[in-house]
Amino acid sequence: MLEEIDGVLKLAVPSDKARPYLRSRVLETNDEFHEMAERFLEANPWEVQEKNWDRIQKTGKYTHITNSTQWGNFARWVRFLGLGVRRQGYLIPDPTQAVEDVLAGVRLNDQLIKGTVLMDLLCERLPFHVNDRRLPESLSLAIKALERQGVIGLEKLSDAETFELSLPGAPEYFSHLTLERA
Repeated sequence: MLEEIDGVLKLAVPSDKARPYLRSRVLETNDEFHEMAERFLEANPWEVQEKNWDRIQKTGKYTHITNSTQWGNFARWVRFLGLGVRRQGYLIPDPTQAVEDVLAGVRLNDQLIKGTVLMDLLCERLPFHVNDRRLPESLSLAIKALERQGVIGLEKLSDAETFELSLPGAPEYFSHLTLERA
């Protein structure tokens, strides 16, 4: 993963592949981080998240993180790996970059992809669980953001299994998606 070039350690991975590569390695090899990332992504991105460690600690969600220094490290990794963003000092679960990275590896432009295939792929490569065809809020946010950016198109075909996007307001459903650009 690292190589020495002229006395300087550098990633032995092309820069455009570094984040997806490191994300897969971190999630595959660090069970504690994987568990904490799952819990982080279960949070609702539209609810106010806690800013300071004392309040975060009281939630009891992050049992492997025991102090503010560890929380800071976790927050930096979450942002670097594309699983969250910082807005106005708050760490928000927003895996848009990670989902886009996964989709970039799928080469089926302009073909319909079943929602079940997409969910299997995302749950295999990212720290998500999809229960009862209702997507977690953070994953719903990412999919809707990618649709708005023109990266994907969502379709609801009759007689196909549908997934519900957990968004504020009226529920939205899709059964298939197209890759517009990834």
